[in-house]
Amino acid sequence: ALRSKALRALSGRGGMGSVALPATEVGEWLSEWDGRLSVAAVNGPASTVVSGDAGALDELLERAEERGVRARRVPVDYASHSAHVEDIHGQLRAELAELTPRRADVPFYSTVTGDLLETTALDAEYWYRNLRQTVEFEKATRALLDAGFRFFVEPSAHPVLTFGVQETADAAGVADSGQGPAVALGTLRRDDGGPDRMLLSLGEAWAGGLRLDWGRVFPGAGGGHVALPTYAFQRASYWLQDPDGARGGGTGGAGGADQDGFWEAIGGGDLDRLASTIGVGPDDPLSVVLPALTDWRTRRQERSVVDSWRYRLDWRALPEGAPAAPSGTWLVLSSAADAEDPRSAGCLRALATAGAVTLRLLLTEADTDRATLAARLAETVDAVGGPVAGVLSLLGLDENPHPVHTTVPMGTALNLALAQALGDAGVAVSYTHL
Repeated sequence: ALRSKALRALSGRGGMGSVALPATEVGEWLSEWDGRLSVAAVNGPASTVVSGDAGALDELLERAEERGVRARRVPVDYASHSAHVEDIHGQLRAELAELTPRRADVPFYSTVTGDLLETTALDAEYWYRNLRQTVEFEKATRALLDAGFRFFVEPSAHPVLTFGVQETADAAGVADSGQGPAVALGTLRRDDGGPDRMLLSLGEAWAGGLRLDWGRVFPGAGGGHVALPTYAFQRASYWLQDPDGARGGGTGGAGGADQDGFWEAIGGGDLDRLASTIGVGPDDPLSVVLPALTDWRTRRQERSVVDSWRYRLDWRALPEGAPAAPSGTWLVLSSAADAEDPRSAGCLRALATAGAVTLRLLLTEADTDRATLAARLAETVDAVGGPVAGVLSLLGLDENPHPVHTTVPMGTALNLALAQALGDAGVAVSYTHL
């Protein structure tokens, strides 16, 4: 609070901006402004914050835009972590003079030093340097990663540093380390700061591998684990099962046939078959047979586990019944440009032969308008005087280009309008297009 109060003296004189470039490259750019701009913070390998004079900052952001570099102004009117802060050095030291730091129970990694720091050093001069020097956030993140930390939670009204953490972790290549990949997440979000958002963040942490005490999250609720969702529409679970479940013996899985053969050889007293199955000679002693049995069973269990992870396709023929013949009144739509196409005539004959009554409707470019076509369909169906059994579209036979959208065939444009207009006109019947 005291630091924020002191910053009021700098208000209106400067600004800050974020540039998506490495700090070394940004530092080379800043040499053109001769000390009017500084690297304020290094949040990640390609995430740098700049601060300084407002006019110089405008020029820098314009330069970044010209070079196609992503950059934006931070919505503040002062320049933290720049030479501007030196103007309030004395004020800060005086207001923080009575500060008495103590030893913390939790390890403290400082963005001033970029490493583990004893908290008894957090005196008034430290907090001035914290406001004046470059924020070494990337360096501190790397130190945490090197120490084996893998979960980074930003408790704030909106996450702004999680991207830098993840970027640093990716650059450090920790995904393949013994501790596993890093997980960076926030707690709340702008315009989404209620308990639902907080619970969602806890769920994201759990999904990332962080162990949580759910009993404290839902005290007295008596909650328990629920099954993972099944694959969409097929109601089949595609999640890997616990290998322990596949080691319970029995004849299931990929090893079933092998085990059946083994027990058949035992039951039938077939010594040669048993010896061949487990890979020993008929006259080998038990001292040879027992290790061979153990190895045989282990290999079958391992293969069964691996096979249980594989996807399998199972094709089953549907029972064949008598082909359904079209009947009733069918609405047949063709493009006026292809009214004499012999394929259209063939379809009309096939419907008539099957016993259906056909009502043909020829469409033009004007019918690519959804409302126009819906009105024509409603009028046509009303004129039938009874239910329509189905709709057959032969519009796709018209491959001439649309006069306005020349890359779109006229038949495609008409079919799109038809699919929409059928619903608008209330024609809820079987719809087939060729």
